[in-house]
Amino acid sequence: MKVLALLLAAGQSRRFGEQDKRSVRMPDGGLLVNAMLRRLKKAGVEARVGIRRHDNIAPLLVGETIVCPRGQEGMGGTIADMLNDVMTDSALDAVMLMPADLPLIRVSTLAALAASASPERIVLPQCDGRQGHPVVFGRRFFPALSQLCGDRGGKAIITDHPECCDVIVVSDPGIYLDGDTPAAMAALLVQLSPKNR
Repeated sequence: MKVLALLLAAGQSRRFGEQDKRSVRMPDGGLLVNAMLRRLKKAGVEARVGIRRHDNIAPLLVGETIVCPRGQEGMGGTIADMLNDVMTDSALDAVMLMPADLPLIRVSTLAALAASASPERIVLPQCDGRQGHPVVFGRRFFPALSQLCGDRGGKAIITDHPECCDVIVVSDPGIYLDGDTPAAMAALLVQLSPKNR
């Protein structure tokens, strides 16, 4: 089963203010986006990072990138651009759509989601009764994902196909603890500091 993670990092992150959220530094000094890429690699999941056209963060990334001209529209534009780039790979069975701001997500969660992937199914993580990210979409859903636009992400596809959804229960609040604002991100990063481990 070939699963490719698409790290969604081409948006504007308007709630984060003036600072580029993607340039946030982890406690070890590395970029948040690169930390996400390393976790995916440890989970055995190949990844691509969606970036903006003429993106100044591109040279700092440790992974392969996909330029997303429609990323400024919102998450839907980023997903569509990335899907249109990768869906021609006939060996690809599923994509894992992963926001780039989940600093607490565990490698074991990523591995479990990838292992549960199927070309015909949607796999969602759940912890403490709350659904989170990333979500794995089987190849069957690639055409619909490639048509997304604006701020509309994959939620509508999930809603339209409840019979195709598999929920994987994990003990990982990192699936829903994201850093949408500077204060939220700072609070998450404190949990990652060596003194709090």
